[in-house]
Amino acid sequence: LDGWFFDDGVVYYPAPFEKLGQAARAGNPNRLISWNAWVSASVTEFQDVMFGEGHHGEPVTGSAPAGGDGILTAGPSAGLLEHGMFMTANDWGIHDTDQSVESIVTPVQAGEWIAAAAERNVPISFTLVMWEDGTVPAQSLELFRRVP
Repeated sequence: LDGWFFDDGVVYYPAPFEKLGQAARAGNPNRLISWNAWVSASVTEFQDVMFGEGHHGEPVTGSAPAGGDGILTAGPSAGLLEHGMFMTANDWGIHDTDQSVESIVTPVQAGEWIAAAAERNVPISFTLVMWEDGTVPAQSLELFRRVP
């Protein structure tokens, strides 16, 4: 396992983030760690990656330039690896048995985001909804089949 993304970092605050990071790196001292501050200020300096919720990998204040290493050079996340994580459907998860899943990303958008992020070596995460058995909606799979 090469990374941990801990959601809702503000729930843990004020936690001993340095000690939590040491525990999270047990077995792999190079493991990357991120704490989701969402819209609040950063909850800790003991992390390596910008959580990036709602970010698509497009350039932001302080982004690495084209051909760069993906490390943010300015702004509130300076020094962290820039990362984008976003929903591909109308919710983060399945909550009801009759819930509909509607794609909110087009293949063209996905391709543009991938290209913009790759140009600067910024990783992005497409968040897929799925059912408890791991089944993914057909329209989500179709999105990836059609990315230009």
